[in-house]
Amino acid sequence: MSWWVLMARRQQQQRVQSPRNRELFSPEDDDVLDEMVPNEWRKRPGGWRPPHLLTWFLLLVLVGLVMTLAYLKDEAPVWDEDLRHTAGEVQVESQENAVLSAPTRMKTMLASAGRVVLDRPEGPAWRWDTPTLARWLEEKGTVLDNFRDLLEEKEEEWRPRNLLWQVENLGADQQAWKTVMVLKQVEVEYLTRRGNEEMAFLAAVDMAVMACLLERLDTWPSFMERALDLHEAAAQSLAVLLQNTRLPEPVLMQLQLNEYGPWEASNEHLGAAMKGYYGFERKLLLGPDKGEPPLPLEYQTARSGWMQFKPNATLRLFADSFRELADASKPAAFTKTSQLSHRLYQQVSGVQGIGNPNSTGEKYFASRIVQYAGLPERLNLARAKHTILMTLFSVRRSVAAEMRVPMSLEELVPKYLEAVPKDPFTGEPIGYNAAHGLIYSVGLDLKDDGGRPTEVPLSDILEPTVQTGIGVARAR
Repeated sequence: MSWWVLMARRQQQQRVQSPRNRELFSPEDDDVLDEMVPNEWRKRPGGWRPPHLLTWFLLLVLVGLVMTLAYLKDEAPVWDEDLRHTAGEVQVESQENAVLSAPTRMKTMLASAGRVVLDRPEGPAWRWDTPTLARWLEEKGTVLDNFRDLLEEKEEEWRPRNLLWQVENLGADQQAWKTVMVLKQVEVEYLTRRGNEEMAFLAAVDMAVMACLLERLDTWPSFMERALDLHEAAAQSLAVLLQNTRLPEPVLMQLQLNEYGPWEASNEHLGAAMKGYYGFERKLLLGPDKGEPPLPLEYQTARSGWMQFKPNATLRLFADSFRELADASKPAAFTKTSQLSHRLYQQVSGVQGIGNPNSTGEKYFASRIVQYAGLPERLNLARAKHTILMTLFSVRRSVAAEMRVPMSLEELVPKYLEAVPKDPFTGEPIGYNAAHGLIYSVGLDLKDDGGRPTEVPLSDILEPTVQTGIGVARAR
C-alpha cells in the first residue's frame, strides 16, 4: 500500500478516535476508503509507481552536470620536459646567431627554382638527350649557383635552435625543391657525358651533403622530408654512375670513403629532431611560448570544436607518439619500425561523436601525426640505400683493381670493406647476387626476394636494388 494511502488512513483513525469526532465516523468508512485505492496497489502493497516529475528533473540535471564536467574538463597539463629544449639552449643559440646568411641564401635559391617551369622530357635525366641537358643548365643554372653557395656556408649557420630558421617554413615548397634536385641530376649526367666523371660524382654527393645539413634543422618537419628526398636523388644518380664507371680504384676509394661515406642519413639527427617536431605541434596546439616567433600567417592554432577538443589531452597523444618515434629512430630498431604507423593510429579512439569528449582533438591528432609516422621507415630506406651504394663502390673497386667479379661480399673484406655491411631493416648481411649482378635490401616488407632491379635504381621500397653493371657471365 502506498505511503499517501497509509497517511490518509492514519489521519482518519486519529479523527475517529478523537472524542469530539468519534460520533461522526462509522465502521463503514473504512470500506469507502479502501475503494479509493487502485486494485493493483491494494493487491501488491510494495508495488512500483512512476517517479514524480521532480525526480525525473533532478535526474536529468545530475546527468547534465556529469556530461558537462566530462566534456569541459581537460586533463592536467602534460609533463613534457624530456621533449622540450631548455631555455638556456635556445637563448645561447639566438645570441650567437643573431644574423645568418644561410636562411637568406636558401630563400633565394628556392625563389629562383620556383620560377623554373618543369617542361622536362619523359624519364630521368640520364635518359635525356645531350642538347636538352645543355639547354637546361644554360637557362636554369642560376639555381645551381645558389645551391653551391649554400653549401659553402659555415657550420654555425646550420644550428637548429637559432630563431631565423623558425621564421619561415623553407622546406614546405616541395615543387621548388624538386626542381633543385632535377637540376642537380641534370648536372651530374651532363658532366658524365662531357667526360668529367669524377666531377659528376662530386655533384651527386652534393645532394647527400645538403640532405645531412637539412636533417639538423628540426624547426619544421618539412626539412626532414626534403632531406630524405635529397638522399634518394643522390643515391639514384650515384647508382647510375657506378654501374658505368671507368674510374680507377684509387679514385673510387677516395670518393667512397672521403666524399660519400660520411653523409649517411642519421638516426641521431632524426631522434633529436623529434623534440623540435613536438615543439612545432605544441606551438600549433597551444600557441607560441614566450620568446618564440609567432606562427606564419598560413598556420592557425588548432583550438576549434571546443566542446570535443581538449588541448592537454590532445597534446598528450602527441607527446606519447613522439617519444615512441624517437625510440623507433634508434639504429637497432630493425623490424620494429614496420608496424609503427599502425600502432600510432591505434592510439586514436575509434569512438567519435557524442560518445567521445575529445573526438575532435583525436581527429586533429590523427591528421597531423601521419606526416611523422613514416619518418623512421623512410630514414631506414635512406640508410639501406647508402649501405647498398657503399657496397657497390667496393664491388666496382674490386673489379677495377682485380678485373673480376667477387662471388661473395666476404671476398671484399678487409681490402675493400672493413666488414660485410648489414641491412638496416634486419641486421643481417646486405643482399648480394653475383650471378645477376645485384645488390639489394629486403626493404619495408622484410622479405628477401633476391633483388628487383628498376629503371630508376633503388625506387622499389619493398626491395631497393642496384645493378652492379657487370655479372659473372660478362666477367668471363
